Amino acid sequence: MRGDLSAERGHHYREQRRRRLRPLSSLRDSCLCLLVLLVAVLVIAAVLTLVFFVLRETNLVDQCTVSRLRFCDGRLPYRTTSLPNFAGASSDQELVDNLVFFEAISESGCSPLAAEYVCAAMEPQCVSRPTPHVLPPCRHFCQASDAGGRRAGGDSASPVTGAIEAAAA
Repeated sequence: MRGDLSAERGHHYREQRRRRLRPLSSLRDSCLCLLVLLVAVLVIAAVLTLVFFVLRETNLVDQCTVSRLRFCDGRLPYRTTSLPNFAGASSDQELVDNLVFFEAISESGCSPLAAEYVCAAMEPQCVSRPTPHVLPPCRHFCQASDAGGRRAGGDSASPVTGAIEAAAA
């Protein structure tokens, strides 16, 4: 009888020990699951960040629309544009709010191309194929506008370029 009791205690002891070890393996499994989940979230975040920067660098937009600013009518050889623009406006209200400032620059006489340059920044050309995207003003156009501003003001930086850079910041 005494041997049976001792064997039963031994069995009971082993069973309790096994039960105590089981939570450790459950904890280990839980930690492993959390680690896998964390890695998955980080990978998804990295992919979304990459996609965001690729889209941002290629100037992709939702859709092309007809130019909205009467100030720019007839100044540029295209009629389709989109927001956000290169002057920093991402809504129609921001476009109108910035227009007063840019009209003053274009009327300042600092460059004969100032009005066209302002319009190219405020309402950039939108091309719908293969996917809608906006085109920045070409380098030659920017340099010609900038050079006119330097000659007029004798300054090292054109007021037109400076204003557009300030609005975009």
